[in-house]
Amino acid sequence: SFNRHQSELLFKVISDRAEKSSVMISSNLEFSRWTELFENPTLITALVDRLTFRSHILNMNNPSYRMEQG
Repeated sequence: SFNRHQSELLFKVISDRAEKSSVMISSNLEFSRWTELFENPTLITALVDRLTFRSHILNMNNPSYRMEQG
C-alpha cells in the first residue's frame, strides 16, 4: 500500500506524464478497489479520472497463460 506522500508522488508522475504522452498501467485490481492501496480516496478518484480520460481499457480477466503451461 501507499502512504499519503507516496500517493501524491505517484499522482504527480502519472499526471505529468499523461499530459505529454501515453501511459500504460497494469493492475490485477479493478478501479473500485484501488482505495484499498491508497490512503486518500479523493486522490485516487482524480488519478483514475486522468488515467481513463481518452483511454482504452483492456479487460484481461482470462485464465493465465503461464499457469496453463506449468
